[in-house]
Amino acid sequence: PTLNSSLNGAELNFFGTHYHRGCPRHDPLPWRRSWECLAGTRLTSDWLLGVRWVGIDETANLAVTAASIVGQTAVNTTAYRVTSSSQLVGPQIGHRRRIDWDDWSVEGWAKVGLMGAALSQSQSAVIGPADLVQIREPSTSTRVGVGMIGDLSATLVRRLGDHWGLRAGYTLLWFSGVAPAAEQWDFSNTTTSGTAVVP
Repeated sequence: PTLNSSLNGAELNFFGTHYHRGCPRHDPLPWRRSWECLAGTRLTSDWLLGVRWVGIDETANLAVTAASIVGQTAVNTTAYRVTSSSQLVGPQIGHRRRIDWDDWSVEGWAKVGLMGAALSQSQSAVIGPADLVQIREPSTSTRVGVGMIGDLSATLVRRLGDHWGLRAGYTLLWFSGVAPAAEQWDFSNTTTSGTAVVP
């Protein structure tokens, strides 16, 4: 089996930003009492509200080889292929915290969105490898539903000037309500085989 996958996305967000300065020694949150007392630091809080689109396209192939006698060379090889598409779009909300000192910054993101999901899948014909006879015709199907996107990230920034900086970090994305291509494999042979979209 082989799997090819692509992920594309775009988002439009509106920000509300608050800058924390000074040294709030009596703040009920202990990390703010310590962070903002460091010389030259500034803490930034951002709330965001926006809309996001994510498209996930996958192709799963399963190659099957038949031999006339065990141990001999292959007779025929056929492939069973499934392609799937998951298009998620909807509103999201998130929060970012950023600490700046000198030419360095550390920031963390948390975003979550409730998405409408348009799912589709397409299956190639199933051909028997022994005799190359078509066992099942090709099929396609679609489905709509609800999904979710979660997004967590942590980043270290080294500023190179007023407009440029080097960024290094890690982002974790979590999706629900999508249709992975390998989940669409269906090895049955009935009138409904290969006609469902499995989220």
